Amino acid sequence: MGRFYWKAKQYHIPSTSSCYYEQLDDATKQRLAGHIQHSSGIPALFFTGHGKTWTLLCTRQVIGYNGEGYSTICLAGIKRLFPHQLDMLEQKTDNRNIAKSTWTELSVHDINDARHTLYTANGTDLFALWNLLLMGIRMERPSR
Repeated sequence: MGRFYWKAKQYHIPSTSSCYYEQLDDATKQRLAGHIQHSSGIPALFFTGHGKTWTLLCTRQVIGYNGEGYSTICLAGIKRLFPHQLDMLEQKTDNRNIAKSTWTELSVHDINDARHTLYTANGTDLFALWNLLLMGIRMERPSR
Protein backbone atom coordinates (compact mmCIF):
# COMPACT_ATOMS: atom_id res chain seq x y z
CA MET A 1 0.00 0.00 0.00
CA GLY A 2 2.94 2.27 0.62
CA ARG A 3 3.77 2.25 -3.09
CA PHE A 4 0.25 3.38 -3.98
CA TYR A 5 0.54 6.27 -1.53
CA TRP A 6 3.98 7.19 -2.82
CA LYS A 7 2.75 7.21 -6.42
CA ALA A 8 -0.46 9.06 -5.49
CA LYS A 9 1.54 11.90 -3.93
CA GLN A 10 3.29 12.38 -7.27
CA TYR A 11 -0.14 13.19 -8.73
CA HIS A 12 -1.16 15.53 -5.90
CA ILE A 13 -3.56 13.10 -4.28
CA PRO A 14 -5.43 13.71 -2.07
CA SER A 15 -7.34 16.34 -4.04
CA THR A 16 -10.85 17.75 -3.96
CA SER A 17 -12.16 14.63 -5.74
CA SER A 18 -9.78 11.90 -4.53
CA CYS A 19 -8.45 10.79 -1.17
CA TYR A 20 -6.84 8.00 0.79
CA TYR A 21 -9.41 5.41 1.87
CA GLU A 22 -8.56 5.97 5.53
CA GLN A 23 -9.57 9.65 5.17
CA LEU A 24 -13.17 8.74 4.26
CA ASP A 25 -15.82 9.30 6.90
CA ASP A 26 -17.21 6.27 8.72
CA ALA A 27 -20.56 6.39 6.89
CA THR A 28 -18.85 6.19 3.49
CA LYS A 29 -16.59 3.37 4.65
CA GLN A 30 -19.70 1.47 5.84
CA ARG A 31 -21.34 1.87 2.40
CA LEU A 32 -18.19 0.63 0.68
CA ALA A 33 -17.61 -2.28 3.09
CA GLY A 34 -20.16 -4.50 1.32
CA HIS A 35 -18.14 -4.28 -1.92
CA ILE A 36 -14.72 -4.92 -0.44
CA GLN A 37 -13.90 -8.61 -0.27
CA HIS A 38 -10.94 -10.31 1.33
CA SER A 39 -9.59 -10.90 -2.19
CA SER A 40 -9.72 -7.14 -2.87
CA GLY A 41 -6.69 -6.55 -0.72
CA ILE A 42 -6.41 -3.38 1.34
CA PRO A 43 -8.50 -0.38 0.23
CA ALA A 44 -6.08 2.41 -0.67
CA LEU A 45 -7.51 5.28 -2.75
CA PHE A 46 -10.99 6.60 -3.47
CA PHE A 47 -11.92 8.69 -6.52
CA THR A 48 -15.28 10.42 -6.90
CA GLY A 49 -16.73 10.95 -10.34
CA HIS A 50 -19.64 12.99 -11.59
CA GLY A 51 -23.02 12.32 -10.01
CA LYS A 52 -22.93 9.15 -7.94
CA THR A 53 -20.01 7.51 -9.76
CA TRP A 54 -16.83 6.51 -7.98
CA THR A 55 -13.78 4.24 -8.10
CA LEU A 56 -12.06 2.47 -5.20
CA LEU A 57 -8.51 1.23 -5.76
CA CYS A 58 -7.44 -1.62 -3.51
CA THR A 59 -4.10 -3.40 -3.42
CA ARG A 60 -5.40 -6.36 -5.48
CA GLN A 61 -8.61 -5.13 -7.14
CA VAL A 62 -10.31 -2.01 -8.38
CA ILE A 63 -14.03 -1.41 -7.86
CA GLY A 64 -16.06 0.99 -9.99
CA TYR A 65 -19.62 2.23 -9.47
CA ASN A 66 -21.60 3.90 -12.27
CA GLY A 67 -24.52 5.06 -10.15
CA GLU A 68 -26.50 1.86 -10.74
CA GLY A 69 -24.14 -1.10 -10.58
CA TYR A 70 -20.70 -2.21 -9.50
CA SER A 71 -17.79 -3.60 -11.45
CA THR A 72 -14.86 -5.35 -9.78
CA ILE A 73 -11.66 -6.25 -11.60
CA CYS A 74 -8.59 -8.06 -10.24
CA LEU A 75 -5.47 -6.05 -11.07
CA ALA A 76 -3.76 -9.22 -12.32
CA GLY A 77 -6.69 -9.79 -14.71
CA ILE A 78 -6.45 -6.45 -16.51
CA LYS A 79 -5.46 -6.92 -20.14
CA ARG A 80 -5.46 -3.26 -21.24
CA LEU A 81 -6.72 0.12 -20.13
CA PHE A 82 -7.25 3.43 -21.85
CA PRO A 83 -9.09 6.66 -21.20
CA HIS A 84 -12.60 6.15 -22.57
CA GLN A 85 -11.99 8.76 -25.27
CA LEU A 86 -8.98 6.85 -26.63
CA ASP A 87 -10.95 3.62 -26.51
CA MET A 88 -13.64 5.29 -28.61
CA LEU A 89 -11.01 6.49 -31.12
CA GLU A 90 -10.00 2.88 -31.53
CA GLN A 91 -13.64 2.19 -32.42
CA LYS A 92 -13.54 4.98 -35.05
CA THR A 93 -15.51 7.52 -33.02
CA ASP A 94 -14.25 11.09 -33.43
CA ASN A 95 -13.26 12.44 -30.00
CA ARG A 96 -9.98 14.12 -30.97
CA ASN A 97 -11.19 17.60 -30.05
CA ILE A 98 -12.06 16.79 -26.42
CA ALA A 99 -9.57 18.32 -23.98
CA LYS A 100 -7.70 15.75 -21.88
CA SER A 101 -8.49 17.76 -18.75
CA THR A 102 -12.16 16.84 -19.19
CA TRP A 103 -11.59 13.08 -19.50
CA THR A 104 -13.32 11.31 -16.61
CA GLU A 105 -13.71 7.64 -17.59
CA LEU A 106 -11.14 4.90 -17.85
CA SER A 107 -12.00 1.86 -20.01
CA VAL A 108 -10.55 -1.36 -18.62
CA HIS A 109 -10.57 -4.61 -20.57
CA ASP A 110 -10.03 -7.81 -18.62
CA ILE A 111 -8.47 -11.06 -19.80
CA ASN A 112 -11.90 -12.22 -21.01
CA ASP A 113 -12.23 -9.03 -23.11
CA ALA A 114 -15.08 -7.75 -20.93
CA ARG A 115 -15.07 -3.94 -20.77
CA HIS A 116 -15.37 -2.15 -17.42
CA THR A 117 -15.52 1.59 -16.79
CA LEU A 118 -13.85 3.39 -13.89
CA TYR A 119 -14.72 6.96 -12.95
CA THR A 120 -12.93 10.10 -11.82
CA ALA A 121 -13.97 13.75 -11.61
CA ASN A 122 -11.36 15.24 -13.94
CA GLY A 123 -8.46 14.51 -16.27
CA THR A 124 -5.83 14.96 -13.57
CA ASP A 125 -7.37 12.24 -11.41
CA LEU A 126 -7.92 10.04 -14.47
CA PHE A 127 -4.23 10.10 -15.38
CA ALA A 128 -3.31 9.46 -11.74
CA LEU A 129 -5.65 6.44 -11.61
CA TRP A 130 -4.33 5.18 -14.95
CA ASN A 131 -0.72 5.27 -13.73
CA LEU A 132 -1.59 3.82 -10.33
CA LEU A 133 -3.33 0.91 -12.07
CA LEU A 134 -0.35 0.33 -14.35
CA MET A 135 1.89 0.14 -11.29
CA GLY A 136 -0.59 -2.15 -9.47
CA ILE A 137 -0.82 -4.47 -12.47
CA ARG A 138 2.98 -4.84 -12.55
CA MET A 139 3.04 -5.57 -8.82
CA GLU A 140 0.26 -8.20 -9.04
CA ARG A 141 1.45 -10.12 -12.09
CA PRO A 142 3.98 -12.87 -11.49
CA SER A 143 7.48 -12.24 -12.78
CA ARG A 144 8.27 -13.77 -16.12
